[in-house]
Amino acid sequence: MSRWQAANYRRDKTIKNHDVSVPGRKTVVLSVNQDAGIGPGRNKGAAVHLNAMRAAFSGLGADCRAMDEADDARLENSLRAALEEGPVDLIYERYALGKSTAARFAKQHSIPLVMEVNSPLADEQKRWRGGSNDDEDAHNDAVAMAEACEVIAVSSDVASYARLRGARPERVRVFPNGIDVDRFNPSLRNQSVRESIVPAGRFVIGFHGRERPWHGFDRLTEIVGQLLSRNLDVHLLVVGEGDFESLACVPEDRYTQIGWQAHEMMPRYVAAFDVLPLTYQADMPCYFSPLKLMEAMGCGVVPVVPDMGDLPDIVTHQVTGLVYKAGDSAQLLQQLESLILDKHLQDTLGQRAATEAARHSWTNIAEHVLETAACCHREISSGALQSAFSTLRSIHIDEQQVRRVAVEKQGAIHLEVRQAGRQRYFVYQAAELSELQAGSDSKIPFALRWRESNFAKNHAIISYRPGRRMVLGSEMEDQTHVIKAYRKRKTAQAAENYRRVLSACASGGFKIPRLLKVDKDNDYLLIEKLPGHEPVVATGAIDNWSAIGACLRQFQRSDTGDGLPEFSHTDELAVLDERARRFLLCKPSLPSRWLEGRQQLQEAAEKLPLAGLGLAHRDLHDRQFIVCGESIGLLDFDLICKADVALDAANLLAHINLRVLQACDKSEVSAIDACSQALLNGLGRQDEPGFVQRLLFFQASTYYRLALLYALRPRWAHLTDHLIDEGETCINAFNRTGADS
Repeated sequence: MSRWQAANYRRDKTIKNHDVSVPGRKTVVLSVNQDAGIGPGRNKGAAVHLNAMRAAFSGLGADCRAMDEADDARLENSLRAALEEGPVDLIYERYALGKSTAARFAKQHSIPLVMEVNSPLADEQKRWRGGSNDDEDAHNDAVAMAEACEVIAVSSDVASYARLRGARPERVRVFPNGIDVDRFNPSLRNQSVRESIVPAGRFVIGFHGRERPWHGFDRLTEIVGQLLSRNLDVHLLVVGEGDFESLACVPEDRYTQIGWQAHEMMPRYVAAFDVLPLTYQADMPCYFSPLKLMEAMGCGVVPVVPDMGDLPDIVTHQVTGLVYKAGDSAQLLQQLESLILDKHLQDTLGQRAATEAARHSWTNIAEHVLETAACCHREISSGALQSAFSTLRSIHIDEQQVRRVAVEKQGAIHLEVRQAGRQRYFVYQAAELSELQAGSDSKIPFALRWRESNFAKNHAIISYRPGRRMVLGSEMEDQTHVIKAYRKRKTAQAAENYRRVLSACASGGFKIPRLLKVDKDNDYLLIEKLPGHEPVVATGAIDNWSAIGACLRQFQRSDTGDGLPEFSHTDELAVLDERARRFLLCKPSLPSRWLEGRQQLQEAAEKLPLAGLGLAHRDLHDRQFIVCGESIGLLDFDLICKADVALDAANLLAHINLRVLQACDKSEVSAIDACSQALLNGLGRQDEPGFVQRLLFFQASTYYRLALLYALRPRWAHLTDHLIDEGETCINAFNRTGADS
């Protein structure tokens, strides 16, 4: 096997998502090109390569987004905009001299980067353009190459160059340029332009592309003249752009010159060749991977190449073509003559050349890149959470003090720590741990006001979600209030949701804290703080749970949900899948039996009875309630929507069970059934058609979601198996209920 030869990759067109099989979610690839000279609309080989890889990614089912931008600042804005839309799985960058913007962005956001290197640009700059190896370019190249989880080089010499520019040796792979096997294949030999432009019976010697000094075109015309002098019936077919002055040495009736053709037209011309001889100058560096070579081989054209660079590895002498000593015109002449005189040899070598070329399709290269990115993604994420905990220990914070772990969509890990009676907030990203100060959060406008005024003296943080929201408790004029601050431009929607809930409960049901102020300039709500306590899971508290159920029924029946978005069981599964995806950004694998449960949920969803819709809280758990004497207060309305009336009840039932598991008090196990039944009795929907099955479905989904959340928290990770057990129990009950109905 040659030194660059790749394995035979799977040819199926389906790519499994590297993190979790998420229905409907495509792998997102950002294809970055900062070389303005090879934009996708240009008529040159580099543009063909660029477009071909993008088409291959898309053909494999990926969402490939082109980013052709030479300006660093504009490119970074485009990358950031793409990330804001959703997860990015891979940045695939075509190497441009001195450009490291994409690499730095990939590192900052823990995105796998694969770098494609097609030529030694620094050397070319020095040799052909009169430039030099600028120190700044060298530094930026080193940053970009070192960050890449793999560097794809088109030849061994280019691979050596990449290592010298900073690529890690073990991460450099060589893949010669590929072909589109659907367009360049032997079947085209019967559909070529040959009959219309070449006299019948002649042996066709081909050349296509732009004429360059190193192509040695004058040597090719000289060889054609010598073959004609030996009375061999040959014809030179030239397709491309250039002066081609040496054609004057060939009789006019023995050559056909066709001008530049769009790449989509080239297969019909290339398939008209019998042989493609490469006559490169022996004293020129041969670091390139000619597109024309692989495309001709794909059409069954016999390649004849000099023993330069990787060409003898691509073409095996007397197997897939012929190889001659570079600069030896006599040997080249002899080999061409042997092909002309031996039709069987020509046919055999042509067939084998086509078979070999088909192994090097753009699709195979793209599939390898996606698999590499998936491995890199797992490598990045597998130890991220443990590394975060290890870094916390280095500053004397035990992981048992971590109260909350939240993984952002691109892998940043937020950690909330309770230490010495106070809350501390950290973010772990790109292998670095940083402590966050709530008063410095620029994404929450009120945070700066809180820090820079007397508010800080009279307000304590109740909860803080970095970059999203913060809740503060304050004492003002002998009354207790709560300030809920949001990120920019989120307050208006929050206030609208609040007013809907106030309207829904105006005639009874839940007690809703008064909305005292809406400050859209500083993005916060001032809300009354209700006196009372959270409901407890105990046999002595069943009246509270019955009241919660009755209030929830009245809440669901309100017509204020009109105009709100609907949240379906499909959306519920999508939320679950997103949790799983984020879990795998910081842990090497999902909890045992989790994927099996997810599959059972998918099967259950297909049998789910028709939903009855009502106003829904969507984040309903026991800590969203306040027992205020005879009333039940309800909090937090950011996610209200219209949804199955079983959704909120299922969330509550799962959390009732969770609280007992957290308490580790076996004497309270009986309280689960008592409080759960009281809730359902108050809700009064158990006799509605299909309600019990839908309730079990959403309970199971909640348990699987909680399993992922608590598996990340060292203090509660031991509950993961219990939560999955509960999910399985609900699914089994769902199936039994369906069989009995």
